Amino acid sequence: MAADCPFCAASLADVAFLEAHGCLAIVDLAPIVPGHCLVVPRQHVARLTDLPEDACRDLFAAAQQTALLLMAVYEADGVDISLQDGASAGQTVDHLHVHVIPRRPHDLERPGAWYDRLLDSHRRRPRTCDEMHAQAAMLRARRQALGL
Repeated sequence: MAADCPFCAASLADVAFLEAHGCLAIVDLAPIVPGHCLVVPRQHVARLTDLPEDACRDLFAAAQQTALLLMAVYEADGVDISLQDGASAGQTVDHLHVHVIPRRPHDLERPGAWYDRLLDSHRRRPRTCDEMHAQAAMLRARRQALGL
């Protein structure tokens, strides 16, 4: 745990909707499309290469569970999975995290448009704490109802 890391903060539990495999699935502060979420290992590591091999498997198992839930809830027929590893790759938070972005036909102007929007995170409107808490609560309830 790093004291100044937003993904290590105790308040992260308020925006989490799934805890599995040593990871949390959380709602995104400024989603690209409805349902855009993050999967974050509980262990504070900055880079993928810092994560032990078994924890890498766990991270992607949690991403898979998250994708299944988001696809069901947001009626998506696809999902983009993205990991920016290092500043040169666009990583802006120094804690490893995976973006899980549910996709529907024509939700963006072209299938790959999400990446440009991901890198331009400062242009997306950040949501309020209330909005994020409400989405996390809805996803927790839907996960339970769906048995996922």
